Amino acid sequence: MKNGMLKDLLHLHNLIKNNYENEKYEEFGNWYSNRKNLANKKYYHRNDEQESDAKK
Repeated sequence: MKNGMLKDLLHLHNLIKNNYENEKYEEFGNWYSNRKNLANKKYYHRNDEQESDAKK
């Protein structure tokens, strides 16, 4: 195998590997921000209920 071809294959391999890892991190990032948003919604919802109870 020629040296140039080997470098091209290695470059291609790294591109695929990096793309795969980025997608994994992106999935985790989406999952994490969704969890955070849900937690915030529950927290604020709970605060709203407490405030409305206090007004009664």
